[in-house]
Amino acid sequence: MEKVLCMLACWVEDPNGDYFKKHLARIPDYIWVAEDEIKMHSFGSQEWDTGFSVQALLASNLINEIRPVKDNPPSDFKKMYRHISKGSWTFSDQDHEWQVSDCSTEDLKCCVLMSMLSQEIVGEKLEPERFYDAVNVLLSLQSKNGGGAAWEPAGASEWLEMLNPTEFFADIVIEHEYVECTSSAISALVLFKKLNPGYRKKEIENFIANAVRFLENIQMPDGSWYGNWGVCFTYGSWFALGGLAAAGKTYKNCPVGNCGGNAHSSVSILQLATCSLPEPEL
Repeated sequence: MEKVLCMLACWVEDPNGDYFKKHLARIPDYIWVAEDEIKMHSFGSQEWDTGFSVQALLASNLINEIRPVKDNPPSDFKKMYRHISKGSWTFSDQDHEWQVSDCSTEDLKCCVLMSMLSQEIVGEKLEPERFYDAVNVLLSLQSKNGGGAAWEPAGASEWLEMLNPTEFFADIVIEHEYVECTSSAISALVLFKKLNPGYRKKEIENFIANAVRFLENIQMPDGSWYGNWGVCFTYGSWFALGGLAAAGKTYKNCPVGNCGGNAHSSVSILQLATCSLPEPEL
């Protein structure tokens, strides 16, 4: 959606301008003709996919290398209402430039895990400042309620959602807090803190504590979490349970009713979602 609106704005400004021409050059990234019909998607997921792939490869003693965004947006980006991006990762590639918190957290975990391996295996490691930049971005995206935002700090008025220009996307005009982003940030910061216990120690501890409280508060009565992407409840519960476990929550210290619901029910939901389904009757 952003691609169409931004390209339209550049065309209105100058149909022959460089900005519009650069937009035209990237149209194949979004729209293409397949065997059956024209296809369209929002943007690539290369870095997001790479983050999970690297974690899987690390578990198999194989390695890969990815790079974060090295700089903030060009010029006076705050006047353009852009957030800091130095040290983050995007959903697709560096050309995208828009940092995403859960992409950053998953890739940060990859880099922290790779830093534990021999340099003979992973090659040249990231400088410590790169890790610090990534953590700075994550800390800047936590809301007062403890939840983590995806693109930029949340806080705009809800009525602005009435300006939504699309018919098929909800809650896209302003930023919100997400169970997935919050949980990913917890697990990444816990891992980072083990190797860098002195960097912004108190702020990281406060972030984790507030994020855990946020997850507990939004857990549903049946023990599940409502996810925003993927397979909704399965996806949300998967991330939430991972974040709580990384923060040290267990069955013993998080009893029924003390975490906003029943943590045991979440496990049952995930088991049910992955069990074999009966063959349909023809």
